[in-house]
Formats: sequence, C-alpha cells, structure tokens
Amino acid sequence: MVSCFTEAKELFTSKVDFLEIYDDANSQQEDRYVAIGPLRRGIILVVYTERSENTMRILSARSATKRETELYRQYTKERS
Repeated sequence: MVSCFTEAKELFTSKVDFLEIYDDANSQQEDRYVAIGPLRRGIILVVYTERSENTMRILSARSATKRETELYRQYTKERS
C-alpha cells in the first residue's frame, strides 16, 4: 500500500495542474499552502511549506472532502 505522503509527493512531481491556496490562518510562523489535485485514486489535499526553492515539507496529506473536490473541479473548469 502506498502511503498518503508518497502520493502527496507525486502531486508535485507529476506536473498535473493543481489548485494552490495560501493558508493565511495557519501561516504565523511560516508560509503554509494547501494543494488540491488529482492522483490515481482520486483527489488529494496536501498541506505544505516551502523550505527553499527546491525543497518543500509536507505537513499533512489526505483524501479531499466533497467540498474540497468541488473546489478543485471548479478551478479546473475555470482554467479550461
């Protein structure tokens, strides 16, 4: 079984288009971002921070909720 963190890494390396949201509410000590995008098993939500230009730290990863999935679908619809 592939871990959710391994899948989360695939979101960033697969070159798929994903929705990125700045997480203002949780960025007091460091800038945090939320990424919502597609993987083989469905839509995933990843919270991460950038450590440097080429390094990021994944803080959490999980399957997207129905609301988050709809946000992503709306984003892709607007981009097409």
